[in-house]
Amino acid sequence: MATTDESKRRVRRTAIGATLLMTAGLGVAIGSNPFPATQHPANPQLAALTAREKALARRATVVNARSAQQWHVYRVQLAARQKQIKAVTLANAHISAQAPAGGSSGGGASTASGVSYVAAAPVASTKTS
Repeated sequence: MATTDESKRRVRRTAIGATLLMTAGLGVAIGSNPFPATQHPANPQLAALTAREKALARRATVVNARSAQQWHVYRVQLAARQKQIKAVTLANAHISAQAPAGGSSGGGASTASGVSYVAAAPVASTKTS
């Protein structure tokens, strides 16, 4: 009876091994694409769409490069302008620090900033009908 059990095990092992081997072989066969897709006639709309997509991609690259260049110029100019504003602000702070605290003559208006206020009637007036 021991030989019968042994032969059954051997048959099972052989069946399992053959199944695994066939599964692997089938995977390789399918993976190698034995049934290539059939060639359809060229679709003119698809070709035009593909050409347009490529043209837009090239144009987008050019536009993005130009935009990056303009942003760089803007940032450089902005930094220079902020530097000027800071210099003027520091100069004004220095001038106001040197000005007398009580204020000078006049109607209480400070002329250190170069701005004067006039309490006169407007020169021009507009009327609507």
